[in-house]
Amino acid sequence: MWVRPSEILLAHTLWTTLKSNKFFIMQERRGHGNPKGFLSKVVGTLDTIIDSRSPPYRILLQTPHSEVSYQVAKGFSQEEMELDWTWIETSLMEKLEQFDTEQDVRNFVLMKIESLIANKAIENQHPDPQGIIAKFRMAEDAFHRAFNMPPEEKLINYYSCSYWSSGVPKQGWMYISINHLCFYAFIMGKHIRLVLPWTDVVALDMKTKMLLADSISVRTKYNEHLFYILIHSDETLQLMQQLTTRAMRRLLDITDDTFALADVEYKTKLEREDERAAAMPPWEMKDYLYKIWRSEMYQEFFRLPDNEYVDTELSCTVWDLFEKAHIQGVLFVSASYMCFLSDTPDECTLVIPFREIATIELTNSDAGSSRKDGMGFPGGVYITTTTHNAYLLGAMQRPGRFVSNIRDRMHAMPPISKETRLETDADRPLFTRFGTLSGKESTPMPNADDVPDLGLQDHMWKAHFNKFGHGVSTFRSKRDRELILRGVPDTQRGQVWMLYSGAVNDAAGHDGYYNKLLEDHAHRQSVAIEEIERDLHRSLPQHPAFQSEVGINALRRVLTAYSWRNPEIGYCQAMNIVTSVLLIYCGEEQAFWILCALCERLLADYYSKKVVGALIDQGVFERLIRKHQPKLHAHLTSLGILSMLTLPWFITIFINSMPFQSAVFILDAFMYDGPSVLFQFGLSVLHFTQDALLASEDDCAAMNVLTTFLLGVTNRTTQVAAKVEPSMDVCVLLQHGFKQHPVSSEEILSLRRAVRLEVVQNLQSNISRSAVRSVAEDCYFTKEELAQLHRIFHDGCMKVAFWGGSMRSRRKCLDVTQFKSIYSQLTPWGALSERVFTLMTADGAVADFMAFISMLGVTTMGDLNARLAFLLKLHETPTGRLQPSEIDNEQFANLWTSLHLVFSDLDEPDSTVFSKALNECVRTMAVMTTSEDMDIVKSASATPSTKTDDVFSSSNPSSPPPNLTAAKPAAATTTTTTT
Repeated sequence: MWVRPSEILLAHTLWTTLKSNKFFIMQERRGHGNPKGFLSKVVGTLDTIIDSRSPPYRILLQTPHSEVSYQVAKGFSQEEMELDWTWIETSLMEKLEQFDTEQDVRNFVLMKIESLIANKAIENQHPDPQGIIAKFRMAEDAFHRAFNMPPEEKLINYYSCSYWSSGVPKQGWMYISINHLCFYAFIMGKHIRLVLPWTDVVALDMKTKMLLADSISVRTKYNEHLFYILIHSDETLQLMQQLTTRAMRRLLDITDDTFALADVEYKTKLEREDERAAAMPPWEMKDYLYKIWRSEMYQEFFRLPDNEYVDTELSCTVWDLFEKAHIQGVLFVSASYMCFLSDTPDECTLVIPFREIATIELTNSDAGSSRKDGMGFPGGVYITTTTHNAYLLGAMQRPGRFVSNIRDRMHAMPPISKETRLETDADRPLFTRFGTLSGKESTPMPNADDVPDLGLQDHMWKAHFNKFGHGVSTFRSKRDRELILRGVPDTQRGQVWMLYSGAVNDAAGHDGYYNKLLEDHAHRQSVAIEEIERDLHRSLPQHPAFQSEVGINALRRVLTAYSWRNPEIGYCQAMNIVTSVLLIYCGEEQAFWILCALCERLLADYYSKKVVGALIDQGVFERLIRKHQPKLHAHLTSLGILSMLTLPWFITIFINSMPFQSAVFILDAFMYDGPSVLFQFGLSVLHFTQDALLASEDDCAAMNVLTTFLLGVTNRTTQVAAKVEPSMDVCVLLQHGFKQHPVSSEEILSLRRAVRLEVVQNLQSNISRSAVRSVAEDCYFTKEELAQLHRIFHDGCMKVAFWGGSMRSRRKCLDVTQFKSIYSQLTPWGALSERVFTLMTADGAVADFMAFISMLGVTTMGDLNARLAFLLKLHETPTGRLQPSEIDNEQFANLWTSLHLVFSDLDEPDSTVFSKALNECVRTMAVMTTSEDMDIVKSASATPSTKTDDVFSSSNPSSPPPNLTAAKPAAATTTTTTT
């Protein structure tokens, strides 16, 4: 690689000369490759410790009578330097001989090199004036060479760090790629390499060890690895956490094929992200992932669609109409929204869609900052909306530029459809026809005199929206929560849920989407549709709305539409319960969009096929109980019911555990505050039942305490009560949770991140054990050997997922590259691996674990007849398939050629042993051709490739598979090579 010429004063210090001519020398850095001398080892070690990133090869311009040399080329391989050296010999040397002075030679060469670099820069699609891309490419090349990674494995970033190993810190380089965490160091002739797939990580944390700097702990199932990074430690940990989260999603995507919807073609969210990342240059990946991370937090906090990415963050103030004061905070701007978050938690938030902005203009700062309406505040921007709301932003840098940018975005927005349609029965909530009583309540409430005036509630909500704005751009503060705790009237509930859940943002710009989903997929069937039909009449069966075809048909349409919108989820039990409640208070389309918000944002992964989200929050809740109520945590753990509590509570948002009217109150608070409400309410329930739970002697008694308490929870805002003894008002429980058990969204996010790794890895362990059990009864291996082989098989499948390209699949199977690699490592029959894979995947079959074990078992542990029959099957010819009762000469010749290839790769002692074995095969074959035993070979040849189990199970294991013990997998690949 040609580089801009730079002066070198000491040309031979720490470098050795490989080639030279009259004007140029090619050199190699001491310590590179396999250093033999002590000085070379010291140089190599120092290069690692002092963070030298210089390529190990270079070419210098060195005139005979000058003490100054000029570096004109450098590279990471000698082959690369040879190309540049050849160009010098053929294109420059003859011309240089014609110059009279060394000065002319030097000037000509330097100008020629500058010209080459300039021409290359013109051709380059990625300008790199500061050399950042060139430096990254050097690191990327070093990463791929050090760890033998394929080009598909993109490097994201690299850091200088120390790795704590054997009680000694080793200085080197940490390489973070899309699928792996790697470390490399060169210490006095030893190459130290560590390779950790992100899919093996079970915990990430920041730790402090004695007086040393903060370290990042990376824990797998088998080991803990500590990395000390003096700078950028927070950035590194955040990047690691993001990549492990992606890895866990990948594990769930390809775990097995049991839960796949075979009749629905779709791309998962991770696959869509992989496609975008594949088209991106590696040096932009870190910034891209950081943008994704920030945007996901932005989308979750402000309840926005998943295509909104933050591109601007501004410090500013917002004028609070209630407090009559400016509130300091941060303004986030994305493609279609601007959102404000106050610096003080819960003080206020504001979401303004560009589609609702009517005018945006600068304020008149000449009026002074003492005006009560805030209009005189300097650097102000005044915004009005189509819903008759008005907002003032102040203390903003370059407000004029900001206003111009927002106007450009407004003009780029698609026009809003002004078409009005007539209201239909599907637009009216079911309670308008069937009421809200679910059939579980008794009426009236004993103290009905204390029931709030429902008309007053309705008036309070209307007054609130009139003052703080209608629609999405409502000014939100802690007053909203206070209003929710006073109760939401039935007539306002649909609007409130749409607003606070963010469903109104999902629905914006998608007019007619719900009806089109139903029309496009009418009369189509899927696994999800069958499951929906089974559960329709189990949804609030005591409610009159779902004892009629009106409610059942509405529920069917909403669940069916969602199953086609998101086939990755399709349908999961408990979705019918939640959707039934939504339909009581919302129209069909409103219920559909709120269901989208619940499944894809508020309760993400709750309704996946493995209910991973609910399992994660179950672990989070256990940790919160241990923090807030340690004595109760210990008692419930001893009873063994701690892990049984939250799944039925959280997955139905307490709807199945409480009287309907009380559960709806929880749903109101949940739509506003999100998942934290579930944890706070659950902690309140445990607080008020703590004494009874501690007195329980077994799990049945404890569960009865909780069931009875929840069934007795009342709602003072209604005129009905539970049929059991009243226990406590739902509003009191919620207020207690908010005050006594505060749980911030940041705390939940941190706990979820930690628990997710444990949950997914536990699921993987269970799946591995199930896979082993499914093949253990009819194979050649013990359960211990099968567990080792499944680990090897799993690693190969993950590499297919990492680098498989068009071979990527959500089904857990090997491609030909990974199968050949594994088969060659575990058996001496590597030359036959491609034939084995072809046989294994014939007729559309895949190389899953059962097929892998079958093929491996017969070739390593089958008896002589079984192996011989299998070898003949591998070399079957078209003629042999037409005449399966005969073994033709071509088939036998192919077999002989393949065995020659096998023996040629063996050492002499092994070759002799296998030659004797081959002679024995030939003698046996000769005997079989004249005896009834030939039927075994004939039947093996005639057996279709998808039914080879009879051949594979024809004998008992006679010897352990070659290399199986040596190939036992480890949690991480760590190698230390002594030179």
